[in-house]
Amino acid sequence: MNSTLALVLIVLVGAGGIAAGWMLRTARTPAAADIDNSAPYDALVTAPAPAAVPHGMPVDADRRLINSLIGIHDLDGGTSARERIREDLAQVNVHMLDAAPGALFDSAHHKAVSGAVAATPAQVGTIAALVRPGWVGPAGILRFAEVAVYVAPTDPMPV
Repeated sequence: MNSTLALVLIVLVGAGGIAAGWMLRTARTPAAADIDNSAPYDALVTAPAPAAVPHGMPVDADRRLINSLIGIHDLDGGTSARERIREDLAQVNVHMLDAAPGALFDSAHHKAVSGAVAATPAQVGTIAALVRPGWVGPAGILRFAEVAVYVAPTDPMPV
């Protein structure tokens, strides 16, 4: 195929695409005569107002924002940034679940992500270290505190 014929075909295909797009746009756009510009803006809005959300009860957008702030907190942006994020989350009743080493492991608040061999039998089932803090909000646990748990030397859990 020579270059002139290829150029003509490209131009025809492009023109056909433009024409098809224009026709589709025209078919979807109401005619100018159908729009009443004299009506006030309030009269054109027909959607009902959103229902009020009680304070402290997150909606989906709030949950996404909370999860984003928690993720930014995990990035370790510095002490002042972390404090600011904690303060902002506390305003919507979201608080960090801290797990102190030596505290008893509680599956209602903690998630065991690794194990450490206990030096004494009394340490078995207690928290060895906090891996990642958890978060709790008005609706319950947002993220469990991820911890390393002391296990018996014979326990099959990986260390």
